[in-house]
Amino acid sequence: MLAYSTNKILSLATIVGSIFVLWHMFGYTTDQWQRILYAILILGYAHFFVGWWYQLKSFARAPSPMSRYRAFMFLVIVSLVLTYALIIGIGFLPALFIGSLYFLFHGLLNEQTLLERQGGVHVSLIPLTALSVVVIGVMLYAVPDQTFFFEPDLTFQVIPEFLITLVFKEMLLDVAYFPLFFFIAVAIAAILFGYSVWNKITTTATTIIAGITACVTLGIVLFGPPPYIYIYFLIVGYHFMTWLLFYLVTMYKRGIAEWRTFLYINGSVFSCLCIAAYLHHDGNLPILGDVMFDYRTFAALTYVHITTSFMNDAWWISLERRLFG
Repeated sequence: MLAYSTNKILSLATIVGSIFVLWHMFGYTTDQWQRILYAILILGYAHFFVGWWYQLKSFARAPSPMSRYRAFMFLVIVSLVLTYALIIGIGFLPALFIGSLYFLFHGLLNEQTLLERQGGVHVSLIPLTALSVVVIGVMLYAVPDQTFFFEPDLTFQVIPEFLITLVFKEMLLDVAYFPLFFFIAVAIAAILFGYSVWNKITTTATTIIAGITACVTLGIVLFGPPPYIYIYFLIVGYHFMTWLLFYLVTMYKRGIAEWRTFLYINGSVFSCLCIAAYLHHDGNLPILGDVMFDYRTFAALTYVHITTSFMNDAWWISLERRLFG
């Protein structure tokens, strides 16, 4: 469990540290919020592109490579259609929030996988679901916030505090409901943990997860939720960092050559993305940058990433054989 715990600490510390550095540089301003979005896009695109590179390479070693490639393209098309149908049907911000919930579900399954592969323990999905439910509650609690309002081009709508209540009532729900969602989530989590204890689905890892959930809940009750943009960055940034660190260790164990290749690929992708972000921010990447750093593009590729990640699961492989041969 030491490797797993170290991974978690470093992943969270990197994101929290990034928030603090950006706050120190720009203050709690739209400049800081926008740069957080740039950081999410850079980390996310690197995670997606490198992941797809290794995933597509692995298909070549499969018994039926063309079936794997056909299934991949099918999931890509379905994901893209779903994303833009949601954006057109319910609007950008609601579609993005639904995408965040889908991302949390993806992270929930990934956390169980990491516990098995890095921690050497199997943890039931029940306590992990309880923690995820509380995180969703915190996100909902934080939604009525200025940092929630940003456009696909990464610009923020600065709305006076006294208008936020009115805006949310017109767009979504009365702000009075959002704290209630958090306490409902806490109640659901308590029931799930109680179920685990009642059915003796308890391990050391389960106890740790329950402790983390309790600490998060207490912190929110005492101090209220952090700004929405911080919570969003913590959720997605943590996921990207935790897998980067995991594969840094994994590739090192496979040999120096494999590790150096992994470093080279990631270094190249991160460098290109950072340069592109810098140019786009200064208005010097007019066409490619406007597409790449449009949050609708990132949302669509997030759906693609999550959906294609299911191709590693036994249930999908079985279904794929029946659908694609």
